Amino acid sequence: MAEDILIPLFFFVFTFLSIFIYVNSGHRERMALIERGVDTNKFYKRSVKNHLFKFGFLLIGSGLGLLLGMIFAPWLVYGDFQIGVIISSTLFFGGAFIIIGYFVEIKLEKKKIEGKIVELED
Repeated sequence: MAEDILIPLFFFVFTFLSIFIYVNSGHRERMALIERGVDTNKFYKRSVKNHLFKFGFLLIGSGLGLLLGMIFAPWLVYGDFQIGVIISSTLFFGGAFIIIGYFVEIKLEKKKIEGKIVELED
């Protein structure tokens, strides 16, 4: 009975603490760099396009994994284990497409450096 309450509680507490520690440590790092007089723009060049690019690959891979998992789960296992096949295929294809997106992004960066791709100014 207590497991029904404690497991979700610990899950959410652990998730919240992990995010809090990640954000807080990044803030402390930036503040230490500012106190030393270091230009933080050299360290924190973020492009919104790259994040959306990676997120798009993640969604495509997860959708494909979910679709294939739902198609092949009835043929692979019987009973209550079908959800495991669906979840694992979703995670597998999501991760695979993140890796594919990484290599595509590197290839695009090389072409941009070589001057084959012209970026439009905002």
